[in-house]
Amino acid sequence: MAKFPLKNVLEGTKHFWTKSQGPDAEGAAATGNPVAIGYKDAQGKATGVTPTNMLPVGDAAAQAKLADILTKLSADPATQTTLAQILAKIIAAPATEAKQDTIIGHVDGVEGTLTALNGKDFATQTTLAAILEKIITAPATEAKQTALNALIGEVQAAPTANTLLARLKNLETKVDAIIADGVQLSGSIPEYGWLDTDDEPTPLEPTKFAMGVEINTTTHEMTTKYWNGTAWVEVL
Repeated sequence: MAKFPLKNVLEGTKHFWTKSQGPDAEGAAATGNPVAIGYKDAQGKATGVTPTNMLPVGDAAAQAKLADILTKLSADPATQTTLAQILAKIIAAPATEAKQDTIIGHVDGVEGTLTALNGKDFATQTTLAAILEKIITAPATEAKQTALNALIGEVQAAPTANTLLARLKNLETKVDAIIADGVQLSGSIPEYGWLDTDDEPTPLEPTKFAMGVEINTTTHEMTTKYWNGTAWVEVL
């Protein structure tokens, strides 16, 4: 409810009372709700103050202000009890405009982020379910992969000795050396072939072992023989 200093507004007015007290209770405390302000006219009659019936004071500005206040006063002004209840519900340190502006800035930032996320092409539940079907029931663990790595060996120029990678590298080194030197035979067995109508040949080195094949010109069968140092002997 609006408050105003009666001492200033009603300067020059000596008599006022509440509506319930009446004009004979001059000087008594103004109680009641609402308070009706009145005065005694020149004939001593009680007259109420309204926007159209102003106090007979010499201060016209004060009189106009009072009339404006009376116009704006509610017919059912709030009581002290109601205002106290409202005050009890207001927190001790209400948010300031600056803090509210800060919150608005944060909300704007979150809104921008949400907008960016909304534009992403995230995987759907259907896609994730399809991926899940392709994953085996018991995928390899890190521990098993570490153990397998120890058996195979590291990918490096000088792998750990006795690992599969080290052995493959050693084999590669030997094959490269053989290719570089050329394939050479350390020894050979001479072979001979003749027809049954020809004389049996004598090996160039009669003291060494040799193999021979005799072909029958009629049946075209082959007979395998070996040189025993003095003659050809059929292999049975």
